[in-house]
Amino acid sequence: MHAMNVIGEMFVQVSKILFLLDADEKNGQQSMVENDEVASATRDELPTTKLRVETLGVQLIQYQKASRRKRIFDT
Repeated sequence: MHAMNVIGEMFVQVSKILFLLDADEKNGQQSMVENDEVASATRDELPTTKLRVETLGVQLIQYQKASRRKRIFDT
C-alpha cells in the first residue's frame, strides 16, 4: 500500500510539472507573438520617423542660416 501512495504522489508531482511546462510554453509563445507585433509596428513607423528627422534637420539648418543673416544685418 505504501508503494501505491508513493506512485500516486509521484504522479501528482509529474502532472504539476507538466502543467507548469505547458504554461511556460504558452507564455513563451504569447511573448513571441507580442514581440513580433511590436517589431512590426516599429517597422511600420520607421519611414515616418525618418522623414520627420530629415524634416527637422532641414528646418534646423534654415533657422541657423536665418539666425546668421539676422546677426549680420543687426551689426
